[in-house]
Amino acid sequence: MFIEWETPPNVIARKDGDEFVINGQKSAWVSNGTIAIATSLFCAIDMGDGIVGTGSFLVPLDVDGVTKGKPLDKIGQRALNQVGR
Repeated sequence: MFIEWETPPNVIARKDGDEFVINGQKSAWVSNGTIAIATSLFCAIDMGDGIVGTGSFLVPLDVDGVTKGKPLDKIGQRALNQVGR
């Protein structure tokens, strides 16, 4: 399957043996990011021969290589904290 991207994807998951290695930066916020322990991440999937599609991964936020941004200083809706990039 050939996919022609109008813009390059922000996040790519590459197949590495039995696992996927995810590289890139989530381009939006994580709701309740200051207290979240995991997030859903949508990204392009590369099985070794280029990008074949998109997929979703549940990513724990406490593993090596994952960093959180700072809480957003929002106007209103402060009960729903969000972490930006």
